Amino acid sequence: MRRRILVIAAMLAGAVILFLALRQGTFISIAVGLVVMALPIVVLLGIRRPTVYGWAFGIVLGLAPFATLPGTGTQLVFFLALAFIIVAIVHAGERERGPRTSTIGIWMGLTIAACLISMIATFTGAESLNQWARWALASVLVCFGVWMSPTLRLALSRAFVVGACGGAVLSIVLSVVDKTGAFVQGLTVIGYGGAGSPIVRTVEVSGSLSVRATGLYTDPNTAGLFFFMALAVAAYVFAGRLRVLAMIVLVVGIAATLSRSAIISVIFAVVIILLIQNQSAVRRLIIGIVSAVAIGFLALTPSIAGRITGSFSNSDKGALDRIAAFQNYPGQLEGHWIFGRGWALREFVDSSYGYLVNHVANTPLLVVYRGGIFAGLAFLALLIVGLAVAVRGLRSTEIGFGMMGAAFFGLVLIAFQLDFPVVTVPPLTMAFSILLMNLGVAGRESPGVPPGIHSPSAARTRTRTRTPQRQGALTS
Repeated sequence: MRRRILVIAAMLAGAVILFLALRQGTFISIAVGLVVMALPIVVLLGIRRPTVYGWAFGIVLGLAPFATLPGTGTQLVFFLALAFIIVAIVHAGERERGPRTSTIGIWMGLTIAACLISMIATFTGAESLNQWARWALASVLVCFGVWMSPTLRLALSRAFVVGACGGAVLSIVLSVVDKTGAFVQGLTVIGYGGAGSPIVRTVEVSGSLSVRATGLYTDPNTAGLFFFMALAVAAYVFAGRLRVLAMIVLVVGIAATLSRSAIISVIFAVVIILLIQNQSAVRRLIIGIVSAVAIGFLALTPSIAGRITGSFSNSDKGALDRIAAFQNYPGQLEGHWIFGRGWALREFVDSSYGYLVNHVANTPLLVVYRGGIFAGLAFLALLIVGLAVAVRGLRSTEIGFGMMGAAFFGLVLIAFQLDFPVVTVPPLTMAFSILLMNLGVAGRESPGVPPGIHSPSAARTRTRTRTPQRQGALTS
């Protein structure tokens, strides 16, 4: 009874504030009224249906990661990530019994701590703290992943894949039917479009311009990385037809972005699966035939084939810029090796200035560039641990775990060597954290024990049998 009275009182107070706000016409007062009215529902969902937060966060991150909360200028995924972490902490007691962390989570925590020290050492103002806090919030998901409720973790992971699949379809459609970029330009209310933003992304291949699928990801290379990370997660959290469907959609989305790093990473991952994955000869043959057909399709598509083969040409400007960036790297870090060049750097928020600076397009080296050698070593150790877990997946008979491991190899050895947004774009860092979170969970499973994260029935069964039903318990 008391709870109902509080809910009614909050809604009445919100209605009064909203009425007065509408008369005044100020956005802040209207927003406050709406928040007060919605607060009881938000709290109730957090208690009774926490998976709603996982689905909301995951879908927004996968579909429109750069959408902002109207009137704030802050990306919506930060608010959703914070709410999700709070809900995960509240329901932490409903997790499975087992280790409270993973080796991947420990090394991510050390990387965050090393970056905090570098931020303090190079502090130049509030913007330094702001940039570090955004990156840390995006990265800390890895640390919470292992002891998170398996149902909540599964909801977030699946929602991210579903959102990315939707984003891939939208990106492909827009690249075909909206070559002027009018759709994205019309989304100014949620932070897209506006003066100075690129209308459409194109690239010259064999003397002709090709449109690159970008969608709501602002950059086709960033879109390619989002789709690739979702591809890795999809292999683990889905099974059967849903897994096949999701992976097909994401692979086609990657191809449409014309992102060389993402396309080559997919090919590299397929080769690893064929050569190393512990699987039956029939499955290996099927994967080989499907992969050969897909690679043949890529080779027969002029824009894609031209992008790949052009990477090895002496006239490729991107390749020449990368070489120049590597040559300039030691000089750029002279006197900054210990703590890096700092966090409030213009080249990371102003893409035009970033092209002028021509910093290195390599993820591990850019961590050193920003946070110093100790942060770089911690991040490198994190990647090595992830690769070790990936090898364990490839040697297991769990094809989902193995495919995720192969994708992680492609991400680290190919994509991270050619691109860097994981360091500078927090929403993409969140996607990387979801991948690491699932890799860490898979890596702690005992051999012969079915992993619960990609088996929904197993997750629900364990939740029902091990968790006493009480008010506020997690529901599927």
